[in-house]
Amino acid sequence: MITYRCLPLLSLLLLFPTAAVTSEGYQLYSRPEAPVGTEADYGKTCALLEQEIAALIPLTYSDKPSLHDDPYAGAAVTVGTIAAPIALTYLAYPVAFEHVEQAQIADVTLRIEALRQVKASKHCFED
Repeated sequence: MITYRCLPLLSLLLLFPTAAVTSEGYQLYSRPEAPVGTEADYGKTCALLEQEIAALIPLTYSDKPSLHDDPYAGAAVTVGTIAAPIALTYLAYPVAFEHVEQAQIADVTLRIEALRQVKASKHCFED
């Protein structure tokens, strides 16, 4: 039996599904992809490739505190325990946000690796 307390968590699962739909069909977990540079990447100079990599690296950082270091999570537990159980639904937000953030970081990391592969194939900075 589903109670009213589970509804916010269930709605978050519907908003942020963990499964990926690919050309091969429906996958529960994503599979690693090989980094592949585009034709435009191969047309860039070594310096431009290095500049693009340097611009992408900060996008792999996360400023979000962990669940145990988040003061709002502590407040949600305290308020949810003492006064309003609905405050406990805040605890699902950092988890959903981290899921989305990790997907974005994975995409940026794949792009960085593709650019590094292009740099290696062009033998950049070997002098």
